[in-house]
Amino acid sequence: MDAPSTLQRLTRRFWGPLLMEPAAGLARAARYLPRMRPEDRGVGVTPDLRYGEEPWQRFDLYRPREASAPLPLLLMFHGGGFQFFDRRSHWGVATAFARAGFVVASVEYRLAPHRFPAPQRDVAAALLHLARVASEYGADAQRTVLAGESAGANLALGLALCWALPRPEPWAAAIAAADLDLRAVLPACGYLDVAEPERHEAYWRARGRPLHPVVAGRIVEVSAAHVPDHTPPAAEHALASPLRLIEALARGEHPPPLRPLPPIHALVGAVDPVLHDTLRLGAALTALGVDHEVPIYTDAGHAFHALPWHRQAGPAWRGQRAFLRRVLDGRDA
Repeated sequence: MDAPSTLQRLTRRFWGPLLMEPAAGLARAARYLPRMRPEDRGVGVTPDLRYGEEPWQRFDLYRPREASAPLPLLLMFHGGGFQFFDRRSHWGVATAFARAGFVVASVEYRLAPHRFPAPQRDVAAALLHLARVASEYGADAQRTVLAGESAGANLALGLALCWALPRPEPWAAAIAAADLDLRAVLPACGYLDVAEPERHEAYWRARGRPLHPVVAGRIVEVSAAHVPDHTPPAAEHALASPLRLIEALARGEHPPPLRPLPPIHALVGAVDPVLHDTLRLGAALTALGVDHEVPIYTDAGHAFHALPWHRQAGPAWRGQRAFLRRVLDGRDA
């Protein structure tokens, strides 16, 4: 890859303080606007619950106020390139899932400068904790769903592999042995393979639509924030690129799974810079015979479904809800 331009270097340096951090602050503040509060939309929120002893090991719980029977448990992992945002910035997505009939845990995890496996170990600890205490929150751990977008999609898919595949990591083996039933995974707009990030620029250039240099540079920075180097992953970094593990499983190069992969719904925008990861995921799941849907939304970019004003956000949410009804209740849309 060519050396970064001055614009790329400046954007990388100031991306957080000038762009992402203010965006996260605005997202947190927006929940207090009239008729935007989760409580005004029929959702109760219990903030700042613990899933571990470390100060960052927190989650916020969202639950439909009118629900009485135990509801499916959904763990949600925010995006932000392993560097930005937090559980509070994604309150709108958590509220939407709760309104769809879930007890939602919006999970905090360590960000850069912490690298893999720190974020994956945090979300694994959250899943183990919530599997143990789900009934205290009116949730059913035997109907667990994992959801995330972008970097959060990577973490959600990695947890699903911990549950389904024999893995040597102790925290992964603990998930495989936990008393929970993983019913579905929703890795939306996922950055699912952190190795060789320059491949995204090559993918779009081959189609006559080269990425803007700043966007291409950001993708490289996301990989660098998660693993020490972003060459094809060493064995100890395998779960940092869960897509590669699924492709290895499809090729017969990984030990057989302990249990089948759960159904997967991976929405993505047609002009998402990391679209190719989701296309690869769909191909691997087809080869494995896994129940899956990979809807591609026209003229939609990265994480578009988290923007309520986007014209494709509504169809994307309807598609996710229909998928969840089908796999959880056996009901069509």
